[in-house]
Amino acid sequence: MPKANKTPSISIITPVFNGKKYMESCLQSVVSQNCPEVEHLVIDGGSTDGTVEIIKYYASQYAHIRWISEKDKGQSSAMNKGIAMAQGQILGILNVDDYYEPNVLPRILRIFGSLRPPSFLAGNCRVFKDDGSVWYINKPSHLNVSDILIGGGDNQFPHNPASYFYHKSLHDGIGLYDETDHYAMDLDFIMRALSHAHVKYVNEIWGNYRFLKGTKTYAAKENNQLQSNKMRVMDIYMKKLPLVEQWRIMAMRYVFIERRPQYFARRLKELLLPKQLIPMPVSFEHTITKSNLLLVDEVLDKAKEQGLYGLFRLNGAEGVLSELEKYHLSLFFFRVEHTFDNCPAKANFSENINQFFKKVKMFLRYNGRRLLTKARQQSKQKTPIKDLKSLNSRKILIVGWYGTETAGDKAILWAIIQNLLARAHAPEKIYLSSLYPFISQWTIKEMELPQVTVVETYSSDFEKACDHADEIIVGGGPLMDIKALDHILFAFIQAARRKKIARVEGCGIGPLRSPLFTNMVKEILRLSDHIVLRDKASLQRCQTEFLINDASTAPDPATEYVLALKARGELVNGLNASFNQENTISCFVRELTLEYFPGDYAEFIKEKKKFEEQLAMLIAYVSEKLGARAHLLAMHSFHIGGDDRSLNRRLKTKISGSTDAPLPLSPKDILSSMSRSKFNICMRFHSVVFAANLGVPYLAIDYTRGGKIQAFLEERGESWRILGLDEVAGGQWQGKLDKILEANNAYSQH
Repeated sequence: MPKANKTPSISIITPVFNGKKYMESCLQSVVSQNCPEVEHLVIDGGSTDGTVEIIKYYASQYAHIRWISEKDKGQSSAMNKGIAMAQGQILGILNVDDYYEPNVLPRILRIFGSLRPPSFLAGNCRVFKDDGSVWYINKPSHLNVSDILIGGGDNQFPHNPASYFYHKSLHDGIGLYDETDHYAMDLDFIMRALSHAHVKYVNEIWGNYRFLKGTKTYAAKENNQLQSNKMRVMDIYMKKLPLVEQWRIMAMRYVFIERRPQYFARRLKELLLPKQLIPMPVSFEHTITKSNLLLVDEVLDKAKEQGLYGLFRLNGAEGVLSELEKYHLSLFFFRVEHTFDNCPAKANFSENINQFFKKVKMFLRYNGRRLLTKARQQSKQKTPIKDLKSLNSRKILIVGWYGTETAGDKAILWAIIQNLLARAHAPEKIYLSSLYPFISQWTIKEMELPQVTVVETYSSDFEKACDHADEIIVGGGPLMDIKALDHILFAFIQAARRKKIARVEGCGIGPLRSPLFTNMVKEILRLSDHIVLRDKASLQRCQTEFLINDASTAPDPATEYVLALKARGELVNGLNASFNQENTISCFVRELTLEYFPGDYAEFIKEKKKFEEQLAMLIAYVSEKLGARAHLLAMHSFHIGGDDRSLNRRLKTKISGSTDAPLPLSPKDILSSMSRSKFNICMRFHSVVFAANLGVPYLAIDYTRGGKIQAFLEERGESWRILGLDEVAGGQWQGKLDKILEANNAYSQH
């Protein structure tokens, strides 16, 4: 065994899990630094691909390498273990697939010789694409919190730890890496460090960062999560600044955007040119016509897959399109704008200014923590309500997740409004608060609810509705970890202040992990005069955690819509028609989302991929076993909340003979398809509610991992219909599926 060095001056920490491909080059990167004062700490998370053998060999040859291999809680946990082991006064983090420039570490030690602790020292980082070509040079030359919050141009934070180093004592003042954050823990650390350390930037390339497929950062970018992860952290540190400084930063973001002089020349050119002539790289042009409009999403999928730029134009086709086709294109162009359109000229200068002031207003009036403080100061004397039908409210405001509604939410809205109109004294005015009004306008038309006026959430019209409403209802959907809880709490505070009725109708509770959102839900419930929840699990949480004992349960409001259509015989071919008339199985599946996954983002992406592969196999198996083709149908067709049609398009390529429905479907379309199908594979919660109340053959894939789907079916005594998410993703579904199919057959005959 090589003799150990004297106490090192600098400790390099490498967290790794199954990094065999780059482990040797990472170790060599430090070995070749010619720095006898270094120690290299390799924190392995229990690799099984041969990584450990490489570490063992190098540790036997080089005394500066120390290592452990054991299961951990992710990258942050591994880095914190390394910090605890570190003997050096200076720390650096080197990910396994990154490497240093030659002789960087001796250079770092010389610079630190003149820096007071705790100091944070950053240089430049060369970033490589997956194909090995240089993408860009990260130059974080404006290292202060405000400039990083402004963003753009020179205001870049260090994109990779291979280019920065700091005194170990810095952790004494700001704490360790956040082990609950698996996506932006480095940015969170940097923001804390910049507020506490002496900061120095050197305009030299020190690190090299490979942006590789298969890494969690690459996966986050592919799934459009990279920017949202960054903004989530930045919003936390924005709120810690004085209000005037927050305003200044927001103004810089929306007006100046970048500090480089050439920006203003480019921006002026963009403003003077007609919008359609703004120069941009174009690889294809697609003219949308009535005959090809069902293919536009597939074209966009292919453009994303191949990294193409393009132009979509209508060319006057809108004059011959149906209302449904126009709505379909509205959804499509929303997806384009919010997923792919990064053209800085898409909005003119005045629109940017208006957007800035709107955001300032939203921050001031709808900040969750401020609203929580106001709510706690607001006393509440509950209005006793024995019979909802006896209420005499002239103006009613409905709040919730509307403007992103699924087919189930539409059914809930229909039921709530029918019950309001059935009162002895029907309301004169019903307002619906909508996050995206064009979605709710379509819902009102589709569900034939002309009595409803849509107002945009966070607008002055919304606030007027809060001030004028005699009754405010949060209707359906879960009270969960979503920022839009703020407008519900705002409305309930206004109702309490004006001594008007506020009530919860048919909601569930959870998932709730954030203490802020949990407390916001607690205050919404406290300020409610009447609470009806959709399942016993939500009721129990309301009673035990929130200490509210006057709540009750009732069937999900969407049930009323299903039973009404069933009773009126409005479903195509009727419920008693033979399922063999339409030789199909109807599938109502959805993309997996992170809130129901306990691991880190990289693990989630792997699990999601496995799940989709197994889901395709499962659907194909049912299709073959029942001799019916798979029909992939969407309960939700909007980008916000996850457009089910995106997953359906991917599945269609893997399931022989399957079809999908490119146009958005109404709740009646979905119920009609369910009623005619041989079998239904349900995953969206309300697809389970629909199928259960129709009395059709179905199984339920519980993506909530024992949440609302299990609670709903347990109350019905039908938990035997459930296939768990882990059973599907793990490929352990066939035996249980056969039993479900057999039980469905017996249940239907009974």
